[in-house]
Amino acid sequence: MQPICTHTISVQSSKQSHAYPIIRLPREFHRLAGAAATIYETTHNGALAFLVVPHRNRKGHKTDSDLTSKK
Repeated sequence: MQPICTHTISVQSSKQSHAYPIIRLPREFHRLAGAAATIYETTHNGALAFLVVPHRNRKGHKTDSDLTSKK
């Protein structure tokens, strides 16, 4: 694995009692917007980490491997 960006984790809230963390990806991954993904919780060098695995949904959004194979 290699780092791709550094961002601040934002907060989205529809109600004051419902706050959700938002993590942005770099613009080059814009095709992933709206795609379903499986998110795994893990650790990296002793710190909390997440692995995000996008997959195709019914709309045919591209997966990360589809995006990087065209570079």
